[in-house]
Amino acid sequence: MSTPPISFRFPFESQIANLPPEVQMVHRNTWNAITDLQTAIPLLKGQIDTNKTAITAAAAPTANTTTSSQTVIVSGSTIGLVNNQVGVTSYSTLPSDNGAFILLGDSSPIAVTLNGLGSGEGIVLPFFCWILNFGTATATLTPDSGDINNAANYSLESNNGIVLSYDGVNFWAEPTSPEPQNTPAIAHKWLNSYDSATGAFGQTQPAFTDISGVAATDQIGTGTPSAGEYVDGGTGAWTALPSSPTVLNVNIQTANYAALSTDQIIQMNAAGATTVTLPTTSVTTGQVYYVKNVGAGTCTVLGATGNIDSHASIAITQWQTYGFYWDGSIWHQLSQSLSV
Repeated sequence: MSTPPISFRFPFESQIANLPPEVQMVHRNTWNAITDLQTAIPLLKGQIDTNKTAITAAAAPTANTTTSSQTVIVSGSTIGLVNNQVGVTSYSTLPSDNGAFILLGDSSPIAVTLNGLGSGEGIVLPFFCWILNFGTATATLTPDSGDINNAANYSLESNNGIVLSYDGVNFWAEPTSPEPQNTPAIAHKWLNSYDSATGAFGQTQPAFTDISGVAATDQIGTGTPSAGEYVDGGTGAWTALPSSPTVLNVNIQTANYAALSTDQIIQMNAAGATTVTLPTTSVTTGQVYYVKNVGAGTCTVLGATGNIDSHASIAITQWQTYGFYWDGSIWHQLSQSLSV
């Protein structure tokens, strides 16, 4: 067992023995007060420690403190509060919207003002909220100062939502995934687009250029015929109209004549004798000439070389007509009419 340290203090009474009685009384009162204070301090410290432990234990479930520099979020905050503004077309955010769900929805456009620190509304940091638009019209979010996502405003489309945060200067919107919208079928239309911002599908009637492949006869149906065609009402097939009668050109000559490749009917009309020479070079196989003599003089038809059939020439009297065709090497008589 250790020995208490030796005190070198002089006894209190011996120290004040030579003082006047009234001074001794003051010293004795002061001494008693100090003694009482020293006796009370350990008792008070024990009570303080006990109360501190109780307070810490009671506050623990309602506090969320991670570091001394972070704001403590205590029970009674607005996190999870639902602020129903459905049917309202103009709204300004308030401090009570911190951590809340703001519900919007109307058939008319909705204007939402995002109040910042300088709005006078008492906004404090940190500030964030959820905004959901259940209406058919767009909600436009406009900060009273600063911007939102580096723009002057933000369009919150129908049936979409965002998480909104505020850094003290600007607002930031993080959209949730858009939900595909219900799109009733429209007769004779197909889905041709999808808007990733709104979740809406577009519909349109297909153009002829949107359809590929070859239609079957029974798929065409009846209708107004195209130029040169008609629709067969029994089969639905497009059918060519009957071709127009062939029209031949007539070349009237009154003197000797060498036929051209463009000639079809050569009409000779002379009082005296004449000749018509059929070409034998640069002639297309199947070329046909008709020679009609209406003049009083005889018209003699011959090839530039060779015979016509077995004849060196063919004599055509007035009102007679002969036809000739080229087989690739020789002219042949095609037909002959009697004299009138």
